[in-house]
Amino acid sequence: MRSPTPPPGALLSFPQSPPPSPHPPPTSNSYRARVGRWYVSNLPALTLVGLAILIPELLTGSTPVASLINPVGDAFLVGLYGGGVLVIREVSLRWNRGWGPVLLLGAAYGIVEEGLGTKTFFDWVEIKQPNFGPLTHWGGVNWVWAGELTLFHAIFSIALPIAIVALLFPQARRQRFLSNAGVAWTFALYSLTATLMFFLFDRGYVLAPALLAGCVLAIAALMLAAWKLPEGWFRARTSLPTVAPRTELFLGAGFVWGFFILFLGLPGFLKNPLLTVALGWAFTGGCLLALRATIGETGNDSHVAYLAIGLLTFLVAFAALAELLGDLFAFLAIAVAVLLMVRLYRRYRPVNAPWPRDSGPDRARAV
Repeated sequence: MRSPTPPPGALLSFPQSPPPSPHPPPTSNSYRARVGRWYVSNLPALTLVGLAILIPELLTGSTPVASLINPVGDAFLVGLYGGGVLVIREVSLRWNRGWGPVLLLGAAYGIVEEGLGTKTFFDWVEIKQPNFGPLTHWGGVNWVWAGELTLFHAIFSIALPIAIVALLFPQARRQRFLSNAGVAWTFALYSLTATLMFFLFDRGYVLAPALLAGCVLAIAALMLAAWKLPEGWFRARTSLPTVAPRTELFLGAGFVWGFFILFLGLPGFLKNPLLTVALGWAFTGGCLLALRATIGETGNDSHVAYLAIGLLTFLVAFAALAELLGDLFAFLAIAVAVLLMVRLYRRYRPVNAPWPRDSGPDRARAV
């Protein structure tokens, strides 16, 4: 398969690291030294797994921070979120077609988790929010919940963690975290986790064969579309960003706040689940088109960092509210997220020069 050369500033690509020194320093073979080297070399991958759990689960309260003391629950989180985001990143990196496959495979991931694993796409009793009750249930499907969670997982469980890791570890952007065999084993772990969830979660609800077949077909269609996606689909329309970094901050914040207001607020007013889903998807599509028109193909690290900060604003505020309402230890997830936002801001903020000269990897300063 032909692998086109990616632009140097794309988040899923980066210039090759400099060659190693011909006289490397002597290394110790002690157990502690080997563990330390393994940790350092795998830190980007470990960070990716951690962010894939922090952002969609801990900040939203879906998994209380206090429940992390349960090793069985942790194994499900790592196998599902960690396995899913690692496989999607590695496959997208090998295909080298930008963010289109990431979003499509992220949507397929959302269907696997919520449709087959927890079955919340169909069993409205499992949804703990009043606006997602019988009013949004039609034909055996929780349409508003399914429409929201498919987009949510594609963006916040998959794409956002990948983008943040690319910003935190720019030297690892073209680095494969897993070998081909590692991808296969990780996908097997992810599949095993999803299968166990299918049989163990919500055992009182029997998924109709037609709904099961619909999930499988939707997942297969999204995977096929990601694989066959033409080169350049959903790439930025311009070579350089067309706006200042703070504009992407406002775009990210405006999107995430508008996204949750639409999906959480409209069902109770419209009384029409399909119309709510259509409006929510149209709003998301409009924001993605605006991002595509402004973000630029290269020299956009500051813009992506500000976009990520904006996307995290609602989730941090939501977690703070949950802490006030009694979700113990949510402040730990909030602290990690705030430190992450501060690090991104300090590392990629424009300094002493008007945009766009100061944006991009050449300007990024280590904290």
